[in-house]
Amino acid sequence: MESPRLEKLGEGAYASVYKGISRINGQLVALKVIRMKTEEGVPFTAIREASLLKGLKHANVVLLHDIIHNSETLTLVFEYVVRSPTFSIDLLKCLLLAPVTALGPDRI
Repeated sequence: MESPRLEKLGEGAYASVYKGISRINGQLVALKVIRMKTEEGVPFTAIREASLLKGLKHANVVLLHDIIHNSETLTLVFEYVVRSPTFSIDLLKCLLLAPVTALGPDRI
């Protein structure tokens, strides 16, 4: 049973992420809803993501609570992490701001 969606947080090439409420404990969760194409089934990247995250427990990695599958979507239920308003940077911006000389030819 999928958690109710509160608001859309983002969208990518094959999935949308929503804020939701857990039906189990009433806490906020992030719902990554992966659209499936009927002729192709579940995207391989989604299977890989779910299998890696299911066994990964680390303070710096978002926790995967559950996986919900139906004929049209695959929903990954994650812990909801509140972003700090003072620190709002995505991975691409972080990589672009990182010093380029960190791994120069002399350090490889």
